[in-house]
Amino acid sequence: MASTRPPAPEVHSAVNLLIDNLVNIKDETGKFLLHLPDGRIIDTKSWHGWEWTHGIGLYGVWKYYELTGEARLLQTIEDWFAARFAEGVQPKTSTRWPCS
Repeated sequence: MASTRPPAPEVHSAVNLLIDNLVNIKDETGKFLLHLPDGRIIDTKSWHGWEWTHGIGLYGVWKYYELTGEARLLQTIEDWFAARFAEGVQPKTSTRWPCS
């Protein structure tokens, strides 16, 4: 029986494409802006925000970094945190969970 697993280079190529799209996605139209009752406006689409969805992406990038040891992945994570801390920490990090 033939293997249905894709070759490793194909998998790595797909994961790298996914990460590239993740960190470069932008909401050029404002369609995905979330207006909160407290006046904050959250960009739920782009990589440049502090929301639970970003945490999921960061976790995935971290796990792939653990697997590959590629320095650029760690740099992506460090750059994201540096930029977010420079903006100031948000009082809430999730618009979906009222207790955060």
